[in-house]
Amino acid sequence: MAEDEENALSFQQHYDSLRLLDEEKNKLFQALKKLITRLAVLEKSDREHRADLESERTSRRRLQTENNAATKEAKSIQVKVRLQIVGDFQDRNAFAIVLIDADADGYIFREDLLSKGAQGGRQAADELLGAMRKHLVTHFEESVEIKILVHAYASMKDLASACVKYKILVDPRQFDGFVRGFNQRHAMFNIIDVGIGKERADHKVRETFLFYKDIIQCKYIFLGCGHDAGYAPFLEQFVKDERIILIEGTPIVSRIKELGFKITVNFPTVFRSLYLKNPPPFSKTCSPINMVDDLTSSVSLAPQANPWAAKLEFRRNINGQRVDQQSIVSKELVEAMGRRSRSSDLNVNNDTNKRIAMVKASMSQHSRKSVLLWLTSVSSPDDAPATPRGKKRRRRPLAEQSSIMMNSLPTRTPSPSKRRKLQQANLDDEVGEEDTPQPLRSVQSARGNISQQSSFSPRSLNTSSRSRSPTKEMTRMLLAPQPILYKQFMLRAPDEFPAELNTILQTIERRFSRGIGVVSEAHRTEIAKMSDDTFGAIDDFAFTQLSQLPGPSPTPEQCAKAVWLALRCEENRCCEAAWNSSVHNFVLDLAIHHAEFLEKVYFLNCTSARIEPPSLIPSGKAGTALNSRMIDFAIHAEPSERFIKAVRERAQLSTEDTSVNHTLHEPLCWRPIGVSIETKHTGQNWDDAMVQVGIWTAAQFTKLEQLIKETNEISGKHRNLQEEPEGQLPFLPIIIVQGHDWNFLTAVRSPDRQTYLYHKVTFGSTASPLGVYQVVATIQLLVRWVRDSFAPWFERYCLNMSEDTMPSTD
Repeated sequence: MAEDEENALSFQQHYDSLRLLDEEKNKLFQALKKLITRLAVLEKSDREHRADLESERTSRRRLQTENNAATKEAKSIQVKVRLQIVGDFQDRNAFAIVLIDADADGYIFREDLLSKGAQGGRQAADELLGAMRKHLVTHFEESVEIKILVHAYASMKDLASACVKYKILVDPRQFDGFVRGFNQRHAMFNIIDVGIGKERADHKVRETFLFYKDIIQCKYIFLGCGHDAGYAPFLEQFVKDERIILIEGTPIVSRIKELGFKITVNFPTVFRSLYLKNPPPFSKTCSPINMVDDLTSSVSLAPQANPWAAKLEFRRNINGQRVDQQSIVSKELVEAMGRRSRSSDLNVNNDTNKRIAMVKASMSQHSRKSVLLWLTSVSSPDDAPATPRGKKRRRRPLAEQSSIMMNSLPTRTPSPSKRRKLQQANLDDEVGEEDTPQPLRSVQSARGNISQQSSFSPRSLNTSSRSRSPTKEMTRMLLAPQPILYKQFMLRAPDEFPAELNTILQTIERRFSRGIGVVSEAHRTEIAKMSDDTFGAIDDFAFTQLSQLPGPSPTPEQCAKAVWLALRCEENRCCEAAWNSSVHNFVLDLAIHHAEFLEKVYFLNCTSARIEPPSLIPSGKAGTALNSRMIDFAIHAEPSERFIKAVRERAQLSTEDTSVNHTLHEPLCWRPIGVSIETKHTGQNWDDAMVQVGIWTAAQFTKLEQLIKETNEISGKHRNLQEEPEGQLPFLPIIIVQGHDWNFLTAVRSPDRQTYLYHKVTFGSTASPLGVYQVVATIQLLVRWVRDSFAPWFERYCLNMSEDTMPSTD
């Protein structure tokens, strides 16, 4: 009984457990059913959201595409509108500029215009304006309303004198009237007087061209400078500028023609096609005498009637005075006379003398002068054979002899060596301190009155050959075994310069040359009190804190004094030595005479310092040495006691000269040159200055190489400078002063020993106080480089001075 009760209880418990499990199962099924239902709802919602998302994505992409298209179209429209505005502005204010270098015989106005004075000037302006508009309308379909500006640069006095000399004008006042009429005819037509001085017109043309080329309204630039090959390097960089059109007066020289400018234009109704030194052709009513027949036929010396007298019609000027035309002489005459003169040794043979005497007898005095004048334009004959003493001498060209006979034309100034030879020959030429051209004195004073002699000798006036021109010297430098090459800063490669030179160049180009941050703020109030008439306006961007300047700024009074000294020298036409002692010395002292530079860097006037020994002078082609050159100033490192001691120790160990520079000039033997300065007059030959500093710096590089080599030999070290960038030859800064303008250049020696001279950045001028501040700031920048970089480099690599012996730059 008890067992049955236990079993019943056990079954009851088991049943209860099964019932609970069943309830749990039902609950689980209910929960699972709810989850499945929820999942279905979520899946539906997910599908709907995905559809919405895809729809939104499609819409967004479509809208983005439409927005991009609209933005692009808007930009295009905006650009078109701006271009339209710029185009309208450019067309509304478009102009063509005509720049003419009239300071030579390549662009002389026609003689029939010049001889009419003011009326001819007005006519020339009208002819030029009409020819310009016709060319622009015909070739470029331009409107006849386009503005035309004309700037012709010339030395009025010299050009008027040349026109009178070559019989184009009778009175220089005719030229003044012509200029007045030309300038008054049209508001923007100007003939501008550049004053007396070589290459002043060239400088004006170049700078005016650079100003106008960046103006968008300037659609065409007509250049009248094809007569001078000196423009070729300048024009080469603008060959691709299709706005440039060359004007041809006389034939364009081959160096400019080879540049490949697409368009040239000729205005024959305005300019002469012949050089000024060539006489104008006879008119149709006046036939020339056949000079060849006079030489080859028998001529009676008895007076004869002139068969041409009845046919001659004489030209008369505005005053009614007779103006004789110059005679035309054929080249056969010159060649015949040349052949005869070359066949003689010291004197023309008697047969030739007789023929020349017959020609003189058959010609009027004026005709003889015209013949001899024409002879000056003929090329020189070949060199004369050796003299009896065996020494080859250059025979004076026939044209030069003729010029001397008539005593009508000046000659070029001889070089110093030629001067000595001329003095030995008793040709008493007067040559000034700066080789200022002087005409030869009358030959009567040297050889007796030639006009009283029955004949003349081609060799009686023989002199040595002239010194080479700068152009020829530059050619020799280019063809030398270790050439000196010229490059422009703007054409350099990005990695062509060391970082230090790039920093200096960028500071000069982008800041100092533009007058930005060159004046200390301490002087602002003082400058503001000074009147614009005496000091000139200085904009706010010129001022900066003293900490941003390479050195102290001079006072306004000091700058005003520098300008006054420079203008005084220019007005009085002072010589180069006067400029150096009065202006350049003062400006350099303003820049360098400060406590932070003194005893470490200063400058010297070194016009008497020659390159020595001569072995340092670079060799030209075929191994011949180039002419030695000198400079005017040198900015140098001041020697410390340890420096002098190191130089003396070197002198005891070396058999070479003891100078640390490429000269034995005593003040520079102990002072390493960091910056070389060459000075020239305003407009004076730039190429000659380039030749001077090119040869000077090439010799300096050679000297530095020698010092480094000696240091290595003495110390037993063999440094590979290619593996020590800081030990490589430094660049050498150069300054060329041309009148008021100060220009920065630099020389670099390549590993293959080629010297590159990079030019130029005009960084200041003594014509204004702001320009003086620019000059002082740039000099101080270079002085800091000499003190902080060049001097330590020199001491370490050229004298083997250890770090602890180097002076502090603090």
